[in-house]
Amino acid sequence: MSVPVPVDPMAIASGQAWLELGGIAAIGFGGGLLGGLVGIGGSLVMIPALTFVYGRDQNLYQAAAMVVNAFVAATATRRHLKAGAVHRAVVLPMLPGAVLLVGVGVWLSTVIEERWLAGIFGAFMLYVAAQEGVALVRRPHDDHHLPHVRRGTMFVVGGATGLVSGLLGIGGGGVAVPMLRGLCHLPIRQAIAASSAVMLVGASVGAILKNLSYATVAASEGRSPLESLVLAALLVPTGMVGAWCGATLTHWLPTKLVRLAFILLLLAGGLRMMLG
Repeated sequence: MSVPVPVDPMAIASGQAWLELGGIAAIGFGGGLLGGLVGIGGSLVMIPALTFVYGRDQNLYQAAAMVVNAFVAATATRRHLKAGAVHRAVVLPMLPGAVLLVGVGVWLSTVIEERWLAGIFGAFMLYVAAQEGVALVRRPHDDHHLPHVRRGTMFVVGGATGLVSGLLGIGGGGVAVPMLRGLCHLPIRQAIAASSAVMLVGASVGAILKNLSYATVAASEGRSPLESLVLAALLVPTGMVGAWCGATLTHWLPTKLVRLAFILLLLAGGLRMMLG
């Protein structure tokens, strides 16, 4: 079941269409808010929410969400830069791996069956939630000192982030944030800021590749190749507003509360995707 969004602008005049547009805008804001708050780009909220409201259409949602991720990441990164939380020593070594492997992830997403793709997505979310939950118990307080980071480790984290981002259509923060914390011992705010900065580049590349792939498949199925871009255009404005609010809250709210929000978000989305 596809999202009932008219590609023809003249069709938007109906009351039902406006209701659908309002719902999509609300999903964009919620995804941007929580994505900016915990550095995940918003897809881990938007894709399950779209699935819940409109039914499963994983490839469409992923293509649209990757476009939104780039805008959400840009908005959040700007806010994190203003707060002084983005460190080049962390971000720059991650970028080559993220850019190189996001294309591999996009290709894999085109050959894996949709229901399995959704299942992988949900299982991954639950895994990350469990991992961060254990970290919250074991490490309830963050050291705000930025530790020494190895460039090789950063490249691996960036590559894993790009691969999963391309495969699942997410920003990659669900990979980057736990890995930056577990392998590199970064404080939560610095990990979130680095994740957002890397997503800005990786998600942009992934969005281009994924939407080109989706357009080819959609055309062969008699669907509009612009459907994913129309959906993205409806999600982006409110997603950006939400991202700015969320990234601001990251630096205002207690660290433990930010981490708890991240865990609850992953649990809810993961269960929804696994159960279908």
